[in-house]
Amino acid sequence: LNFGPGARYEIDATIVDLYLVSGLDRNRIIGRPVIYYVKDVFSRMVVGLYVGLENPSWATATIALANAFSDKVKYCQQFGIEIDSSMWPSVGIPATITADRGEMLGRQADVLVNRLGISLTNTRAYRGSDKGVVERAFKEMHAHIKPYAQGIVEPLNGKKRIGHRYELDAELSLTAFTKIVIHHVINHNTTHVVTEYDFAPDMPTDLASKPIDLWNWGVKNRTGKLRVVDEELTFINMLPQGKATVSVTGIKFNGMSYTCSEAMQMGWFHRSKSVTRPESVDISYDPRNTNVIYLRPDARFDSYWVCLLSDKSRRYRDMTFAEAKLLLSQAKKTEATNQQQEDFEAPDLQQKIMKIVKEERDKKAQSPSSQTNTEKLRGIRENRNAEKELERQKDRDELADKSKKQELSPVVPIRSSDSDESFDFPDLDSFLEDDDE
Repeated sequence: LNFGPGARYEIDATIVDLYLVSGLDRNRIIGRPVIYYVKDVFSRMVVGLYVGLENPSWATATIALANAFSDKVKYCQQFGIEIDSSMWPSVGIPATITADRGEMLGRQADVLVNRLGISLTNTRAYRGSDKGVVERAFKEMHAHIKPYAQGIVEPLNGKKRIGHRYELDAELSLTAFTKIVIHHVINHNTTHVVTEYDFAPDMPTDLASKPIDLWNWGVKNRTGKLRVVDEELTFINMLPQGKATVSVTGIKFNGMSYTCSEAMQMGWFHRSKSVTRPESVDISYDPRNTNVIYLRPDARFDSYWVCLLSDKSRRYRDMTFAEAKLLLSQAKKTEATNQQQEDFEAPDLQQKIMKIVKEERDKKAQSPSSQTNTEKLRGIRENRNAEKELERQKDRDELADKSKKQELSPVVPIRSSDSDESFDFPDLDSFLEDDDE
């Protein structure tokens, strides 16, 4: 089947021998990242990848596959890397995908087979070498990164420093490491020489065994297997699935609130009892991006509603879901600590309030009145005006004291002016009297 580009893709994952730190707090070690590579068997080109913190699973494998099917120029732009399509030309879906048996389960497998017409094959548990193309790429990636990055996991029989924890040397964030992987993949695709490549008889002798050259030759001279599909819809269909709740405050997923124009048109966020809204909805989400989730309005895979992170959850914008989860956890701990402090201080607050109230109650008891209740109620407005005048007089006295202190302070003029314009404060009496008009 391996007669041209797209005839068969292989996918595999590895846990990188490198510790990372949080992009939010460089002193927080977040563990080792996971990489998925999708490789074209014919050309040895890396056609898709996933870099993240999610454990190897079908959910994360599908993100790598979605990346393999879509435009890499847009993907690289997300990380500030500018390329043209000729540097990473793999767009479209292959005929066959080979993966581990444990990764070929899940709802997205139905999307691959039934909607995209892709044939799935499994590697046998005892024949990991069936996917040697991808595994060799992992070794190459480790070899390129190891000389430059700190936090590398040292082998037990290597030159490990006694008593030193290499985790403490970690310095790269997930975003920075992803950029390194992208640069490595582009370098591999465009310059790496595939040793002992099995050239077919019809392939020219001067054809370089570089992935990009093998790919371009295969696209022109072999039966093309790559099929173009709706990139956006295919990408969303391949994302992990989840459940979100719906209420008048919005759509909530993983502790974050989202809003959706279609849901607003349906009246889901109205408080009216006549509104019918679902309690929960199916959504798709990209673990690398909290800014958007995709609501699936029905059981079919041909439609979706875009849900954007609301201002209520703006502190989690431009994060991965793993980073947001960490921040949410920290926020809960802080809230619990503050609540504990509030509960601790509550009795003291109550004592202060009770003391003030008792003092005022005693003062009232020591000032008996000859007025009837009716007279007391009738005099509220007059009493209020009199009290306001007392407060105003108090403010006048305080302002007068401040003015006297300012007159005693030396004033150094910046420049003279012949202007008659006055910048004095307005008369306080007339200013306060406006309040009663």
